[in-house]
Amino acid sequence: MTGEKDDIVKGSSIGERRVKGRLNKAGFKGVASVECGIEEEAVRSLAYMNQVLKEPDA
Repeated sequence: MTGEKDDIVKGSSIGERRVKGRLNKAGFKGVASVECGIEEEAVRSLAYMNQVLKEPDA
């Protein structure tokens, strides 16, 4: 666990905001993917990741 409350509350254990910040800092311009087991998880994950990606980096 990363200790990032917002990520943990959403059911994540990887710290998407931390990963996004590191990728942006490194100048990453590629594609990232998220694996989901069922369609409902994919819908929730997409909505959450779109929210995270729109946030400015800290």
